[in-house]
Amino acid sequence: MHTLFDFVTYVKGIEYVIALGSIAGYIIFWEILKPRPFKTLLDTGRDDMDGIRKAGREGNKRTIKNLISAPFVGAFYLAMVPIVFAYAASVRVFGEHASFGWRPVEAYLAGRKNRKKNPAQDKD
Repeated sequence: MHTLFDFVTYVKGIEYVIALGSIAGYIIFWEILKPRPFKTLLDTGRDDMDGIRKAGREGNKRTIKNLISAPFVGAFYLAMVPIVFAYAASVRVFGEHASFGWRPVEAYLAGRKNRKKNPAQDKD
């Protein structure tokens, strides 16, 4: 870590890991305090497996694809949360039409007239 950006990125990464670990730890701790720990989780898993068995051969392929893709969809959701938050904050701060001022289409294709050069500027 040689720059401030590297340091801040590292610290933010550790913060996210601590936050997610705290949430997971709380959920596990809460389940352990119940009279029958993880019973709901096991019952839900059994119901899902029964649904897969009852769906038939074609339904199994679709259901298994959904089960396999679930962690990736969840990870995508977690990755999008900060982006959506930043957008919502910018709309709140800058108003409905948040614009950052630079638009590639208008930057070069605006058709602005060329300014006539001042002869005094050419001498410099």
